[in-house]
Amino acid sequence: MTLKTWTRLARPLLHACIIFAIFYAAYILRLQTDLIPWVQIRIPPINKRELLIYAIISTGFFLFFWFLKNRYRIYVDAQDWFSTFIKIWLYWLVTMTFVAYFWGWTVFVDWISRLIIVRTASLAFICIPIVDALLMQRWTKKTTSILVLYADQSKMKSVTKKRKKNISYDAISIDEYIQTPPQNITSYGKVLFVWAINSSDIEYIFDTLRGQDIPCYHIADSFFLTDIIYQPATINNVHAFRYKESRLDEWAIVIKKTTDIVLASLAIIVFTPVYIAVAIAIKLNSPWPIFYTQKRVWKWGKTFTFIKFRSMYLDDCVWENYGWVSARNKRQKLINSDKNIRKWELQKIQDDPRVTSVGRFLRKTSLDELPNLFSVIQWTMSIIWPRPHMPHEVEQYQARHKRLLSIKPWITWYAQIHGRDSLTFDQEAHYDLYYIQHRNLLLDVYILLMTVKVILIRNNR
Repeated sequence: MTLKTWTRLARPLLHACIIFAIFYAAYILRLQTDLIPWVQIRIPPINKRELLIYAIISTGFFLFFWFLKNRYRIYVDAQDWFSTFIKIWLYWLVTMTFVAYFWGWTVFVDWISRLIIVRTASLAFICIPIVDALLMQRWTKKTTSILVLYADQSKMKSVTKKRKKNISYDAISIDEYIQTPPQNITSYGKVLFVWAINSSDIEYIFDTLRGQDIPCYHIADSFFLTDIIYQPATINNVHAFRYKESRLDEWAIVIKKTTDIVLASLAIIVFTPVYIAVAIAIKLNSPWPIFYTQKRVWKWGKTFTFIKFRSMYLDDCVWENYGWVSARNKRQKLINSDKNIRKWELQKIQDDPRVTSVGRFLRKTSLDELPNLFSVIQWTMSIIWPRPHMPHEVEQYQARHKRLLSIKPWITWYAQIHGRDSLTFDQEAHYDLYYIQHRNLLLDVYILLMTVKVILIRNNR
């Protein structure tokens, strides 16, 4: 993750530090009795311990209200920020006052200074907006131009007539866009579909915009896509829906990445003896190297190095560091032979003669996948999500299949537990797309448990 992303993640901590600093400043100011010339104000007893407890409680409520209003999103939306901040600030001020005076004589025996409360609230009202304004200047993608796609021109005009300052609209009919897409599409901050448009056209355009960081919105009372996630939004005070590739974004990605790294690190420690045993077995059965690497495709068509324990004879491994041309020719002959029991895009060779005796055991128990745990730590893979395909397989993707590239690949996946070896390419993509649309913690746990079950059943056959 970039420094900017880490800064965004640290925003709640930054707010907490600001609140604590404000409390300290208010406390120091309260100790001063000569702020007004020739006027000495009596200082009531201030219990530092009680004030610290009160500051912690107040900070907790402040963060709670910000999370409640969904204002700790990683990708900050500056729209209506100040009006939302005023609401949060008022909630917080009322709660602070309630805690200070209704918990008096119980938690706060010496009471909390009213002047400290007033000064803290006043300083927060000034400092928090200034800090967030400076941060949002760098975080927010400024939308200066919106591309409006329409089928009915009158409906389009009803949406775009209320223009915000410094925002322009370029309106193009759907037919015109499909025939001649704009060359400067990346210059637009948003793409807005207006009212009833053929769903297949929306789906086609949405798929072509994937990976270009251009959010797509739809204003309509019907004709929403079936395979896409929606997020409520507002465009010119009109309710709309934003199309999203996956449920995993912002904090969900952070939580999943943290979980994956922790689990992968623990698994590597636990399976260290297995790593050593498998490496020795491969070496005794065939020459070096122990590992087999190849290029696989991950998010938005980028490639990464996929690493496994080698299960084939060295000269039979495809790719330039191994058997290369001769291995490719042998593989093609096997694909064209009767040994290929799966004739579609993802071929499967029955009783593959290229696989070593140790390799058969590794594949049967899925131990050849263990090195992928290191890819999880590098965040090129994770424990659960769709499997990574090879470049020549991705070349056969249809537009709908390219939605699989909206997320990173993983070690085990939803299609794995539904008969991966017997599935067609389109069936496997169907299961993976279903996971992308419905991913949640319980589904992840279910896939992990079912993966273990599938491996055990395979080993007992």
